[in-house]
Amino acid sequence: MRKFHFLVTLLFLQFAALNASSETFTSGSFIINMGVVPQTVNNSLRPYGLIWDIIKNNKAQVKWIINPAKAKDGIDFTYNAIDYKGGTFIIPQKFITPAVLTKINALFPSVISGVFTTSPLTVNVAQTLKYTPRWTFDFDNGSIAQGYLDNAGIPTLEYPKKLPSQLNSCDDLFVMPHADPVWATHANLLNWNQSQKGWIWAACHAASALENVYNPANPAEQLNFLCNKFSGVGLDLDAVWAGNSLVLWNNHDDPLLPFTYTNITDPEMQFMGLVDGGVGDNGSEQAYMPYNANSGGVGNSTTWRSSTTISVYDNSPAATNPNIPEVTNGLVAEVAYGRAFGDTNR
Repeated sequence: MRKFHFLVTLLFLQFAALNASSETFTSGSFIINMGVVPQTVNNSLRPYGLIWDIIKNNKAQVKWIINPAKAKDGIDFTYNAIDYKGGTFIIPQKFITPAVLTKINALFPSVISGVFTTSPLTVNVAQTLKYTPRWTFDFDNGSIAQGYLDNAGIPTLEYPKKLPSQLNSCDDLFVMPHADPVWATHANLLNWNQSQKGWIWAACHAASALENVYNPANPAEQLNFLCNKFSGVGLDLDAVWAGNSLVLWNNHDDPLLPFTYTNITDPEMQFMGLVDGGVGDNGSEQAYMPYNANSGGVGNSTTWRSSTTISVYDNSPAATNPNIPEVTNGLVAEVAYGRAFGDTNR
């Protein structure tokens, strides 16, 4: 369950990227402590519901504090002898109107953890959250992810469920936690991602399946957003044992624990704890790996795009890893993200 938890928390927040800059917060600002352990629905999900609510309905801005030098689960900053971790949020005092204060008080301190500042606080701000996007749940299986937003206290009923073919300029982010994409049903993701700047979130075996989808009438058109193209496209892939960009879910073993964690200061990595525990037992696919043609497959081996960030992966050596080099040369990724096709305009 945790594998969805830390990614879905980002779905309803869209941010204006800033170079980390020092800001001073006056007394009366509210710090939301995201680093409380153990993590619960209250202390790790409900804060996102509060943030979503006040940004959308009260025109507030929220500051996201991510220490650019911290280690995994490290400190973002310290205030009044309390260490704040996990990608701390601060609501500046100037945005705490009576309406916003009422919403904070409804959750604090019984649900969410935090503190109102009583003295000026100067920290480096990584992101300023200014607005919420319009996300769309996959019509077939989007409800798998919808439950996490419901637990955060976000009213998901106002956000539609759509087929990929129905996505248009009104949709910002498509949530596909489980699916069996093929060109006939998912081809629109290619145009939507390019012309409408749509964000795509995939999990379980929907991710490897998506990377393998191509246009039978024009094999150059492929949905290999994060992985390099397989030169054997156009062959009868149903007759071979592996996919054409990422290894398909039923053609590799589960990853080995423990995982390696990198890019700790990326927004996508602002979660406490590890995703190791129980991940290997969840869903039909637990990790993603580029296709290796060296062991009897068809065409050339593939790799992750240089623009793709792999932040959680199985780093076990080939001597003990059943997937290396039998089906992949690595990395065996648990969490991967990046610009589609390495294009900064996507």
